[in-house]
Amino acid sequence: MRQQRMFSIEFKRQVVEELISGMSRPAQLCRKHDIVPSLLAHWKKQ
Repeated sequence: MRQQRMFSIEFKRQVVEELISGMSRPAQLCRKHDIVPSLLAHWKKQ
């Protein structure tokens, strides 16, 4: 079973800012940081 990872608030903010700025598409960010799209959407909503 995979161990749950913890992400810092600064990391989450950085990823969401990159998404909002249009520098990268959601799929690119997910591959780059090895996260699932639903997690990225959740961070954006927060």
